[in-house]
Amino acid sequence: MKVINVKKKLFIILLCITPLLNFFELQALLNNKVTTLSIALTPIYIKILKEFIIFIILFIFLLEIIKKFKLPNIGIYYFLIFLFTISMLISSINENILLILAGIKWMLPVIFFIIFFNAVDYFLIKKIVKILIILIFLEFFLQIIESLYFPHWFGTNFFGLNLRNPGFFIVPNTAALFYMCSFIYIFFFYEQNFLQKIILYIIVPIGIYLTASGTGIIILFTMYFILIFFKIKQKISMFLLFVLSLTVIFFFLPEITGRKDIYISFLIRVEIFYEKLSHIMFFSTNFGKATNSAVLIGEKNAFIADNMITSLLYNIGFVGTFLFFIILIFIFKPLKAINLKLALMLYSIIIFSSLTTIIISVFPVNYLIVVLLIYGIKYNIYNKRLV
Repeated sequence: MKVINVKKKLFIILLCITPLLNFFELQALLNNKVTTLSIALTPIYIKILKEFIIFIILFIFLLEIIKKFKLPNIGIYYFLIFLFTISMLISSINENILLILAGIKWMLPVIFFIIFFNAVDYFLIKKIVKILIILIFLEFFLQIIESLYFPHWFGTNFFGLNLRNPGFFIVPNTAALFYMCSFIYIFFFYEQNFLQKIILYIIVPIGIYLTASGTGIIILFTMYFILIFFKIKQKISMFLLFVLSLTVIFFFLPEITGRKDIYISFLIRVEIFYEKLSHIMFFSTNFGKATNSAVLIGEKNAFIADNMITSLLYNIGFVGTFLFFIILIFIFKPLKAINLKLALMLYSIIIFSSLTTIIISVFPVNYLIVVLLIYGIKYNIYNKRLV
């Protein structure tokens, strides 16, 4: 079996284990024994399965380098990622080993970008789509069960059901982002048929409503708008309508989601940002502290940033954050070569979710996004569908 095929199979396994990673937390929620989401109940040997698989892929990548003495041909991206890594290392100088490991875990999707580059092709994308369809139906089924039988730990919605239903995830926002990322894969890489329409226009919107995620609702509206926008000739009028509609949706989010405190949730993230702003430098000395892993292991002064911008700035400073966004800007152009709608939809997920979530830590959305970014670059390099 070719080494590349081994890496592909490992990634498929990575997706398949997703429902197992929060099993005990969901069981505790069902039994009304949860007081906070910032606690790990699933055994560590299950939790680290995804990191274990990523490190196997890394090991295979290193063997490939030793055997062939050849890296993927991605030019400027190596330079940018190299500078980004230097920034990360400088930031970690004064930290203990546990915080460094928490920071490295946080940065695994960036490492994954390189080590998985040669494994991404059209056939892999098609396999991913099949797994995502199965996971979506499982996720939706669990959400229905949770809405009916979960204790109302998150509150009660308009229909008297459990307000926020995460499915096999522990955080409802993660479930919403999973739906959005799956939407892109299924819309662009799955045949147009009745099943596709059921998923995209019935299951996904209902699933996101069941999460009561304001971010998910805004992203879903944006993605639907992008699909309509390219069919309308009056682009300026449509864009103004989009801005107006998005403003109205934002102001009515408490009524739409059933979460009367939804603005408080957003303001808390803004407050965290301003509170930590004075500690942010060009090269951070707090690498790993603004990560979920650091909080879970009980590290002193660790905190959950709850948005990507705060997490980046606090963990790697202004320089690393600047380089991170430069990489994203560079990748947009080759991704656009596949399909402009795909690029806009994917970046709407990245941009909006970065305001309320540490998207780089949201599994499996983080790796699904990286695969699409890689596919965009390779599509541009070879100027063809990667079959």
